[in-house]
Amino acid sequence: MDPSIKGIYIILLLFSFGSLSHAGYYGCKTVGGISRNKACIFPFKNPFNGATHSACTHDHGLPAWCATRVNSDGAMPSKDYIGFCGPDCEVEEHATCYASLSKPAAKKIGEIF
Repeated sequence: MDPSIKGIYIILLLFSFGSLSHAGYYGCKTVGGISRNKACIFPFKNPFNGATHSACTHDHGLPAWCATRVNSDGAMPSKDYIGFCGPDCEVEEHATCYASLSKPAAKKIGEIF
């Protein structure tokens, strides 16, 4: 068999058994959140701050969470694919903090609150 074809065959075989796929992380499944009872997908890019995570994260002060679906670029497509990580999931030690680019709303003169 041609070596290049053999290499492609091996890669396809590994994908079919999940060794190289994003199908989850050590059996990490969600137990709550918008997308519960789903496999976490790692790595994923946080769509809100651009951070890339290889384990569950506490970003934004939430309980440990992960993406359950990603686009071809690794980004989570929307908040509809956030799930709270189960007890068997690995969690990053520190949350990634990014300053918001939004500006506070301007108060009108004479406004109390």
